[in-house]
Amino acid sequence: MLGGLAAFTGLVHLPALLEAMQDHFPGALGAKNVAAATAAYELVQSLVPSHT
Repeated sequence: MLGGLAAFTGLVHLPALLEAMQDHFPGALGAKNVAAATAAYELVQSLVPSHT
């Protein structure tokens, strides 16, 4: 959900979010969170028109 929020609002850049997730959730749990956030980010990016 955070990845989708980052994509929709632009308040947080994806690399910063992914780094924070990896720091907070090390190992396999972090990797799964990174994958989920990236997927959500990409989905929202594909559905929402660009703000630029």
